[in-house]
Amino acid sequence: MLMKERRGSFAPIDFTPDINEKCLRQVEFYFSEYNLPYDKFLRSIAEKNDGWVPITTIATFNRMKRYRPIDKVVEVLKTSTILEVSNDGENIKRLKPLVLDRKDKQEQSSRTLAILNFPHDSDKNIISNENQENQNASELTDNAKLYQEDIENFIKTLSPKNTINQVRLKRDRKRNFNGTVLVEFKHLKNYQNFLTLYDSDIDISSFGNDNGSITINTASCERETLSYKGNKLNIMSKKQYDAQREATKSKNFSGSGQRSRSFTGSRKNLPSKKKLLAAASRAASKSSKTRTIDHLNVASDFNDFFSTTVSSVSSSNISSTSSSPTSHYNNLLTLANENAISSDEDSR
Repeated sequence: MLMKERRGSFAPIDFTPDINEKCLRQVEFYFSEYNLPYDKFLRSIAEKNDGWVPITTIATFNRMKRYRPIDKVVEVLKTSTILEVSNDGENIKRLKPLVLDRKDKQEQSSRTLAILNFPHDSDKNIISNENQENQNASELTDNAKLYQEDIENFIKTLSPKNTINQVRLKRDRKRNFNGTVLVEFKHLKNYQNFLTLYDSDIDISSFGNDNGSITINTASCERETLSYKGNKLNIMSKKQYDAQREATKSKNFSGSGQRSRSFTGSRKNLPSKKKLLAAASRAASKSSKTRTIDHLNVASDFNDFFSTTVSSVSSSNISSTSSSPTSHYNNLLTLANENAISSDEDSR
């Protein structure tokens, strides 16, 4: 079957053995246990299509745009031992579905570090987390690619070759890089060896032979302070990082997940004090000009307005008493109504 013509292709390149290897390794990483569980976009497509993902979608990812023509990419992907290409050459999926239980995720988290205080950038297109690619990946600037690759290369130079599974740049809701990088090591021993070299908030005295790793003399262990382009970096475990994020969230949100509010705070649907006083002033002004039945209508209109306001406050489980401001207001309003009626009778 002839391949369909695909849009968005860049200049073709020569697919040398080295290029073939890099292309295949990149796509296999997308579908690996190190990326797929954390890639919401890619995982959502796979779940909707029985594991299949269009190769055209993969080709739009930041690091795949260099590999053209796409027909050559398809040929390379057919050599994979863990991925399967559809008969028409349009889709790809894992040969064996990925299943990670809670224990696997905990083990993965136990060998993951969080490195904080990298320089931020205000341009939302400067940093692209390869684990969160989406349809707008083609809009990423060249600076984004260079900066991300620079950080990843910096991290990988800190540890021996083939000891790091992945480097993930974290972003906020506006897709700006938030200065935090998660580094997942291949083995727990690699994770612990890294911490013996660089200063961190992690207690390394617990590392020992009981888990088959390493023995450390903490008294004589001098660790280097890690920095990047003049910024001193902070290192903590994934567990510490998650706990810090939860603590930050709890400052603005209650335990139920709803934003906490106090009675004295502002209400979205409650008119301001200024508006209430203005409405009262208008009602009083109309009342002083005439003592006819129109006064009763003004009082009634304002009563409806004030009752609506009070009901919004009452919904917050505020108990009312006979001495509440509402009852005082109602007493005054009754007297005003009686005076208005009496004045109307006198004018007949």
